[in-house]
Amino acid sequence: FRLEMLRDPITGLLKNDFHIELKKWAFESVTYIALNKRLNMSSENANKEAAMLAQNLADCFNLSFLYDMRPSVWKYFETPGFKKLMRSYNSITEITYKYVLEAMHRFESEGKTEAKSVLEKLLLIDTHYAMLMSIDSLTSGMDTVRSSSIIIYP
Repeated sequence: FRLEMLRDPITGLLKNDFHIELKKWAFESVTYIALNKRLNMSSENANKEAAMLAQNLADCFNLSFLYDMRPSVWKYFETPGFKKLMRSYNSITEITYKYVLEAMHRFESEGKTEAKSVLEKLLLIDTHYAMLMSIDSLTSGMDTVRSSSIIIYP
């Protein structure tokens, strides 16, 4: 339905860049699995916190390559880019933690004793593990989407 709204009525072509819509859909899919929550990235009333999470993930991918793979002085002097990377990491952790706690409260309030989602199963083991696995799932899922979208849609 979203893609139908974005089409030009005369030509039938998408007005927006399809690559952006594909990334939004992929981010929504990954977050639904990792956080057990829909963030409505493709809707008109997208969650601002979700957009911030997506931006921080993108910043982490771009900056971590610079600071992990290339020679840098960040070990001796905190550069502005390194500070931005650390802010992005912290923001991802805070937002993910918030969503994991929301899922935990939802899970407890529903009185479920049997877990159905990946996040619910992890919450039964340990909240800390659930948060770490959610962050790992988000980053690995988005990295896969990012890498494959370059191959599919250059």
